[in-house]
Amino acid sequence: GSAYDRRVAAELAGGTPLEPGLLPIDGCGLPLLDVWSRRHEAFGRAMLAEDRQAELVVVHLGTEFMAVENLEAVSRLEEELEAVRQWRREQGPAGLELELSGSAAVGRDILLGAAESIRYTELFTVVLVLAILLAVYRSPLMALVPLLTIAVAQVVSLGVVAALTQVHELPGMEWWQFHVFKTTKIFVVVILFGGGTDYCLFLIARYREELKHERRKRQALRGALSAVGDALAASALTTILGLAMMAFADFGKFRYSGPVIGLSLLITLAACVTLAPALLAALGGWVFWPQKPERGPSQIAQSFWQQVARWIVRRPGAILVTSFLLMAIPAWYGWHSADNVTYDLLSELSPGKPSRRGAALHRRHFAVGDSGPIVVLAHRPGAKFLEDDGRLSFAELGAISNLTLDLRKIEGVHSVRSLAEPLGDYPSRLSPFSTAGIRKVTLQNHRVTKSIYLTHDPGVPVTRLEVVLDYDPFSLEAVEVLNDIDRRLRILNLETDSFWSGTEFAYTGTTAAIRDLSRVTRSDYFRIQMLVVLAVFAVLWLVLRRTLVCLYMILTVLVSFYVTIGLTEAFFAWAYAGDFYGL
Repeated sequence: GSAYDRRVAAELAGGTPLEPGLLPIDGCGLPLLDVWSRRHEAFGRAMLAEDRQAELVVVHLGTEFMAVENLEAVSRLEEELEAVRQWRREQGPAGLELELSGSAAVGRDILLGAAESIRYTELFTVVLVLAILLAVYRSPLMALVPLLTIAVAQVVSLGVVAALTQVHELPGMEWWQFHVFKTTKIFVVVILFGGGTDYCLFLIARYREELKHERRKRQALRGALSAVGDALAASALTTILGLAMMAFADFGKFRYSGPVIGLSLLITLAACVTLAPALLAALGGWVFWPQKPERGPSQIAQSFWQQVARWIVRRPGAILVTSFLLMAIPAWYGWHSADNVTYDLLSELSPGKPSRRGAALHRRHFAVGDSGPIVVLAHRPGAKFLEDDGRLSFAELGAISNLTLDLRKIEGVHSVRSLAEPLGDYPSRLSPFSTAGIRKVTLQNHRVTKSIYLTHDPGVPVTRLEVVLDYDPFSLEAVEVLNDIDRRLRILNLETDSFWSGTEFAYTGTTAAIRDLSRVTRSDYFRIQMLVVLAVFAVLWLVLRRTLVCLYMILTVLVSFYVTIGLTEAFFAWAYAGDFYGL
């Protein structure tokens, strides 16, 4: 780019001024490679919108879009933009908009959103559980026992998980691989508070029942624990083993998160049958204040549940059929919509996030897919894209031009950038003596063009093409276009008279990553679903030893699952209307 662009990039990177070209800075503070603007000697024309109302400044980073290193890099760039915005407000032209977009900006906002979600999830989970406990028990100390038990279990769980990630540092344990993800903590918090509260409710409810028959509180507590211990263990084990089945997933976030949550729930169970009874014993009669120890649910609640029990016992068949009919429609909807999954990470961010604002501004002036083109890498054994003197091979350049035209004709493709068409212009045969022809040939032979569209290793014949789509790179429509591109290239690969016969094609970029994510998570979904059902059935059979009863219980859980999916899908489709793309 220009000297000014390189100087700004060097200041951000904490290094010396950048030389022209895509050259990494060793030891720099930020993962910056280069900065392009409309003053770039080769690609400056592509930085200006066709309506000439907007221009791009492209900052090339040497990291993936969800890399943690992007947090600092994008934040520093945001500070630079804010300084320019401040100048604009004070003395700049009116109507000038400056926004940050691109995959790294989206990744930064996702990481920050995850951290924000963790904070709010912890706060609202604690508040909600506390409100429920106070409404149920109407005793502050009684509500405090589950909260304190779960809080201790959470701290211990997170500490154990953190320690497990460091086991590979021990001598002889280099083979150990255990990772945690930032979003895993959200599920740990929710499931620990949900499951732990259930376990404590079971224990305390039985404790109150025992107090009606046993005046000695310690004896009543011992009886309550022995009565519900097996039920608590069985209830927890079904969930723990179900989560453990996620270890068989291919997707890392599933493979590691499931066992982490299961281990945390196991620690919570241990706390609920040790720490919670100890707290109840230590607090003695004060734990029920201001209620009486023997007092159970309110008279209204007792009457309600007694009436429900009488209805069910009196007409079990009618209740079963009626319940099933009421659940059949949402269960059917859940069955058919269970595969309605979105991987559009951008649309999941709130409209006020910087990357969402930047994407909206970008789409007003540039192709929507320009922010994340599909990168096609073509490895053609035996090809020689460069002659010995460094000039482009005429035959190979012609083959790349034809391939560019083939890809450009696919529906949904906006433009294709390649060694033959570096700016993504529609492939055309220009006279080498015309102004446009001279400019095109000059750009094809430019060192920056070669560094982008040809491999840096002359012994590996690989060329690169960038396919810009008419769709958002995160969308499922973009994935479908990628599938069409893949099918077209497979046909070229099989055509014996084609230059690209025997070529190995590979894909990278945002859309390729979304397609891979979709494929692996769909595969994992069905595998985990089957393994979880088998694991839960095994636990139930070991506890009950009645096959038909276990099958009936599994069936009720599956129906409940699909009812939940159906109602959730329907609710969010109604609440978000046109902005809802799937769960």
